[in-house]
Amino acid sequence: MNFSITLNGKVRRVDIKGRTSIAELLKKISVSREVALVKKNGKIVPEGELIGKNDKIEVFQVVYGG
Repeated sequence: MNFSITLNGKVRRVDIKGRTSIAELLKKISVSREVALVKKNGKIVPEGELIGKNDKIEVFQVVYGG
């Protein structure tokens, strides 16, 4: 399934197969789970949450440091 996500404010197309978890999606787009915040349909979700074809996914990489 070809799927659109928003990564740090930019739309990106991702090809995923069937029901995919947030953790699997992050791995596919090479974003570490430790530095990512993910929203599904406007709500923050855990990495085990499954993605459906009509879900709106937003991924934000958390930047930290001095």
